[in-house]
Amino acid sequence: MISPDLPIMKSSEDKLNRESFVKSLANVILQSAFPTSFTVGLYGAWGSGKTSLLNMVIEQIERSSTDVVILRFNPWLCSDPKQLITQFFKQLASAIKMKKPTADTVCELVDQYADIFDAAGLIPYAGAAIAAAGKMFTTKARKRMNRKSNDMQGQKDEIIRTMVKENLKIIVSIDDIDRLSEEEIIAVFQLVKALADFPNAVYLLAFDYDVVVRALGTMQHGDGREYLEKVIQVPFEIPAPSMESIHDALFSKLNGILGDIPDNRWDKATWAELFQYGVKNYIKSIRDVIRYLNVFYLNISYCKVRPILSISSV
Repeated sequence: MISPDLPIMKSSEDKLNRESFVKSLANVILQSAFPTSFTVGLYGAWGSGKTSLLNMVIEQIERSSTDVVILRFNPWLCSDPKQLITQFFKQLASAIKMKKPTADTVCELVDQYADIFDAAGLIPYAGAAIAAAGKMFTTKARKRMNRKSNDMQGQKDEIIRTMVKENLKIIVSIDDIDRLSEEEIIAVFQLVKALADFPNAVYLLAFDYDVVVRALGTMQHGDGREYLEKVIQVPFEIPAPSMESIHDALFSKLNGILGDIPDNRWDKATWAELFQYGVKNYIKSIRDVIRYLNVFYLNISYCKVRPILSISSV
């Protein structure tokens, strides 16, 4: 009964009563149309359940609509900021192709956009650095860079026109942004703000607010909050679960572990005191519940096996 510290994948596994929030957010996303991209920020510290919440929102969207293109983009799989952006568009093209096989023109354009960016060798977030170093480039090199940038913008404009024609709705979830390097964090937000600003595209970004603000501050010279506000249209603090819900989850799992122990071998009064004056103070999140239960289960298992080991060793 050891439990890995993994997020839940569907609402039926939720023990913290977050279903109403999930349904409301999913319905707003599905029922709204946006002339440009729209970005929702889900803010929460590590262990607050950001990934679980994202999974439940995506599940609700998939349950309610079969037409939406969904991309779960994992930036952790990319080795550097440039690859992160290239892989995003490659994966987006694949997601569109799987959901909308008839939208082959959009797929080709998005795939070509990734190739143009890759060939150009430009890192968007480094724009200021490139500008500062511009004096060191030859006139020919600067013209070549400008031409590549114009090619990328022209390709993006064509993608936008085709997406509008195909009436595509795209939802992209990007999780664990706060665990990336500063350069990668900046690349993700440049990607959402500028490179992938497509019509009717909704971005669900989950991260620790303070970590991301600090990273963006390195690009904005200390004012990361202002930049974040330009990217995130709807910020949400992850709804904090009540202590009652967390403790209920703990007791439910404990009952499963202790189910085969006779009542006369389990001192409930002593346990109640231990919980009230000790354990309770250390259980603040579902992650705490999982860690506690794993240790508890191993110790209970050891107590059950130890007499057998002692007899067999005589």
